[in-house]
Amino acid sequence: MRNKWYIPVMIFAALVFMYFVRGIIDDRAKYEVLRTGTMEDMIASKGVLIKYETLYETGADGTVEAKIASGAKVSKGELLANIYNGQVDTEVMAKLDRVNKKIETVRASREEGASFSSDITKLDSEISSKVNEIIANGQKRNMSRVSELKTALATLSERRAEVNGQKSAASGTLRTLEETKENLMAQIGVAHKELRSKSAGVFISHSDGLESLITPYNMDALTPSKVNELEETDRNNRASSQKNDKIFACKIVDNFRYFIAINVPAERVINLKSGKMVSLRFGELSTDIIDAKVYSISAEENGVVTVICECNKFLNDLLEKRVVSVDFILNRYNGYRVSVPAIHTQDGVVGVFVKRDSAMRFIPVNILYNTQDVAIVSSADSEKPLKLYDEVIVEALKYQEGAYIN
Repeated sequence: MRNKWYIPVMIFAALVFMYFVRGIIDDRAKYEVLRTGTMEDMIASKGVLIKYETLYETGADGTVEAKIASGAKVSKGELLANIYNGQVDTEVMAKLDRVNKKIETVRASREEGASFSSDITKLDSEISSKVNEIIANGQKRNMSRVSELKTALATLSERRAEVNGQKSAASGTLRTLEETKENLMAQIGVAHKELRSKSAGVFISHSDGLESLITPYNMDALTPSKVNELEETDRNNRASSQKNDKIFACKIVDNFRYFIAINVPAERVINLKSGKMVSLRFGELSTDIIDAKVYSISAEENGVVTVICECNKFLNDLLEKRVVSVDFILNRYNGYRVSVPAIHTQDGVVGVFVKRDSAMRFIPVNILYNTQDVAIVSSADSEKPLKLYDEVIVEALKYQEGAYIN
């Protein structure tokens, strides 16, 4: 009788012990959920922009009335600035600028009104729209926009009156503005000349002093030390604000092709050749990745080489700069992201252990790229592929194919 109870008790004790031990093992196991990711073989550096630039300088005492905002795209022959001989009253210049803007608004509104031809309904609709815009901008206290809208409204109202036979075709608003402009020009009372672009591109309202030092025509001579000198010159120029009040300097930059010279460790670009495609990211301006082609690689200096890359993608504000922070991306790797401790070798095969149906399963992988802590991998066996959201075992007391995991 005693022996009959002994056997079940021993079995129960063994099961409890196994459950306890298994609990300890389970507590020691660590997992991570498998997700996709991207890693970059990247070098963070500084770069010197090399551009096709047409510099405009006008010396002597005078007053400049800029007509284009810096960074704006311009066409060939576009008016960049009016340059007046001698000193001009700034208040009069401000009035002239406002009148010129109103004249532009009136002309645009006349074209807009003319497109409606004799359709009173469309004109009324456009007039109503302008009134609503005036009210909305008035509530926002955007008075400059209100002024433009009032001018446009006056022009449309004149057009409606003309179509309705209440007024002759002569535009009173435009004539009045042009007379005002003539009076202001008479007050200025000095000769002026127009500065127009000789080519299309991006207008830059200042000079950094490096336009003649580095160009696409002399960049082949760049070395790591010369790139450092250019960066130092640019830094000094900006620190000392090399501005001459007697000289107005601006430039037009070709926005369809430019270059950037980057100093990088020679050992990181051993396999890089001219003509190869790389990627660049100007993090201070945008998170966008820009494709670039390696134009040339300099001779090595103290373990460093200068890589010149050719770009053709326009990025806002980039061409206004000379020296920029840049991520030089040799390669981008996409795949599954796993911690390096999760990678093991079994019988000469590299892979990871995952938990499936409460058991350890060894899944072969290809390592695409890795750092000391993280790797990007892909499935190496189509019969045993990794699956998104797999539970990858990062730490366990033992690793064994088919081992039970609670």
